[in-house]
Amino acid sequence: MGKQTDVRNINTFIRTLGCHRSTDDPNEVFFSQESVSSVCISSDGSTVVSGSTDKTITIWSTSGDFITTLEGHTNLVLSVCISSDGSTVVSGSWDHTIKIWSIRGDLIRTLSGHTSDVRSVCISSDDSTVVSGSADKTIKIWSISGDLIRTLSGHTKTVWSVCISSDGSTVVSGSDDSTIKIWSIRGDLIRTLSGHTKTVWSVCISSDGSTVVSGSDDSTIKIWSTRGDLIRTLSGHFGTIWSVCISSDGSTVVSGSGDNTVKIWGAK
Repeated sequence: MGKQTDVRNINTFIRTLGCHRSTDDPNEVFFSQESVSSVCISSDGSTVVSGSTDKTITIWSTSGDFITTLEGHTNLVLSVCISSDGSTVVSGSWDHTIKIWSIRGDLIRTLSGHTSDVRSVCISSDDSTVVSGSADKTIKIWSISGDLIRTLSGHTKTVWSVCISSDGSTVVSGSDDSTIKIWSIRGDLIRTLSGHTKTVWSVCISSDGSTVVSGSDDSTIKIWSTRGDLIRTLSGHFGTIWSVCISSDGSTVVSGSGDNTVKIWGAK
């Protein structure tokens, strides 16, 4: 079992970023009863993007200022991602579409092709490629200009999470079918990682592309090599693992769970 860091060490609270708004007028506050389903922070740490079940995306500064609301989806926004250069936001929705926005709030284009809700989106580190995972059981790879490059098929149930390696060569997906799949960006299925006993909600790949982390409804986090070896299983949560992330140097894993805790683990 991996080393677990005392979660009391990360209890420094900075601020709360208001609520989702129905208008760009900062003097009119809309207290939405909907949930924030996804958040992402820019590489320079200046901007936060949040997606909501109220069908909107909100952009904030990390100092707490509301910047703008992006409206255009016709159903729940399930996933958001911000480009490495901070200029572009990508969102995935229950309305079956991916939307690409400028950070100023302009809708650049809509990507249509999935036949069910889009559960996860990710942008490559060079900002040229968008990857999406859907309840239609597929992963789609798009150019940032809007062209569908290819569709990856192989999962037998909803794809809940997708991640692309820093060098843009590898895509990892996690699914309701309890598996993780590793794909080449060219569309080849490299291998399937089996070991979880329930839905895989979240996957993440290390910066060097050597390690995959997965979180599952079976209450465990698993660390894998991209060669397919299960390195270790991290047990300690008492609920669904909704989200996992691995540090740039691959030494630390963070997990968030339905047991209302965040845990920090030594990955090596």
